[in-house]
Amino acid sequence: MMQCYESKLLKFSTESKPLLMSTQTIAVWGVAGLGNRMLSLAFALEIAKKQRRVVVVDWSDGRIGPVGMDLFGDFFEVQDAEVMTMVTGRDAEMDYHPIFLYKNNSLGRMLRRLSSGRTLWLLKSPIRKKGRRIILPIDIQNPFRKRLICLEYQPQGHRFHEVRQIQLRDRFKREAEQLMPSIQSMLGVHVRFSDKKPSSSLEDLCAVLKERSEQIFLATDSLVVMEYLTKEIPSITYVPQRLHDGKSQGGLHHTMTPEDEKLIMFKNSLFDAYLLSQTKFFYGQSNSSFSLVVNAWRNGEHSTFWC
Repeated sequence: MMQCYESKLLKFSTESKPLLMSTQTIAVWGVAGLGNRMLSLAFALEIAKKQRRVVVVDWSDGRIGPVGMDLFGDFFEVQDAEVMTMVTGRDAEMDYHPIFLYKNNSLGRMLRRLSSGRTLWLLKSPIRKKGRRIILPIDIQNPFRKRLICLEYQPQGHRFHEVRQIQLRDRFKREAEQLMPSIQSMLGVHVRFSDKKPSSSLEDLCAVLKERSEQIFLATDSLVVMEYLTKEIPSITYVPQRLHDGKSQGGLHHTMTPEDEKLIMFKNSLFDAYLLSQTKFFYGQSNSSFSLVVNAWRNGEHSTFWC
């Protein structure tokens, strides 16, 4: 049985960084959406356990919530691990995202081969080359370096245990359950459509759902999906929220949104993920990190991927 070390979920500002000078750390900086951040943290927890490091999470970049807010520390707790949170308001993707390593250059090709195509990247050192930091994959990283930075990771396998360590705080679980009191008797469905399309059609999904007798809880980022499925299956229920209109580029978290609305959108995405983890059965989308997180929270039980 996992123990919860909520009392060790500490917060510190940039002024108190010297507290960690003598501690080996892995700093997990926010990149992309909720699912990728969760999977990045899960990988960091795995590495931290092996190397006896403290994980430091900074989700204050402002991409999926207000800039400068301790988004992770306010909403999450980590079980059976010591995790600290940091608030810098810094957009790590702008400063460190190693997109240049995927360009047509020998360094990019070499590192991609060495990392087996994975996109976990750690900062080797603060040495800059032509204004950019040198980024290396975990495979050739020095494990004895004091400070490592985890930017992004798309896992090749399921880290159910590590993802299940990352839990929504109880007060938000209760808030979500109040929105859907009968969630445990429902069929949960996730469809991501704004920046990643499913490999099967909505018509195919609809045919599968019509064969089920349970009430359906739908989580989606797309107004197109919501309008189509609720028209075909009127009994579908969902958490009312802002959805992607299908016209602008990128995902819902890439849209320009006022800070207060960003926080509401973030909370709704957390509610969706938690409620999907509590349904009687779950249909996920295999190319979506959001569905992978839900599946891990369920420990892979009573769930499948519809595409």
